[in-house]
Amino acid sequence: FMEMKMAALIQVDLTAVPLPQPDQLPESVLAQAANMSASRQQVFLAGRSLLAAWMQTQYGCVSLPALQVGAHGRPGFVDPNWPDFNLTHSGDQLWLVVGDGPLGLDIEVHRPRQQLDRLMAHVLSIAEQAWVAEQADPLAAFYQLWTLREAVLKANGRGLGALGQVTVHPASRQLATAAVPAGRIAVAQSGNTTLALYQTSENQTSPDVWTWLAGVFIPAHIGWSADWTVSSVV
Repeated sequence: FMEMKMAALIQVDLTAVPLPQPDQLPESVLAQAANMSASRQQVFLAGRSLLAAWMQTQYGCVSLPALQVGAHGRPGFVDPNWPDFNLTHSGDQLWLVVGDGPLGLDIEVHRPRQQLDRLMAHVLSIAEQAWVAEQADPLAAFYQLWTLREAVLKANGRGLGALGQVTVHPASRQLATAAVPAGRIAVAQSGNTTLALYQTSENQTSPDVWTWLAGVFIPAHIGWSADWTVSSVV
């Protein structure tokens, strides 16, 4: 049995040089990337390479351990003794979380959206729409609610098709869902970017934060806001 380490949250700027290199990736991963568009391939290989580099640094893995796809398309390690992980990407930012699972991670750059009111009416409740309207920055408020849902749904792999499985109560900073166990979501907002991380109730410590720079992992810092509580409903 492998001793679990504290969760780690790792960031890489996709415009940085050098990016993590795919020299530790198995042929199966490279073959999967070969069928992707150039832009998708860059993000995919950078994410898998970042994960491989972290597994080598922290767990002594010579190459990326074998991966499998779960029932809802969520990737994970074949060996259950390895940690859980989740990747997210927006703009030039790629983030990885590794640790005791399930973990759900989402980042969103606040891009202006046409017909934002129509989109909010489609994905947010009446109470959420009223809360957004009360905030000083409605676009940032919308993305905060969006990342909260994404973080939960990415923890079980169901994705945006299951948005209705998560009920958000913004006034009390609570979410209710049957999609994941009870837990919490840490949220950080910096400039025009929002990051949300779901962890179960058993994982009450904030993750160590790192950035990949010049080929090494360097300790970093995130200014977290107050947590949101996730309750599990049947």
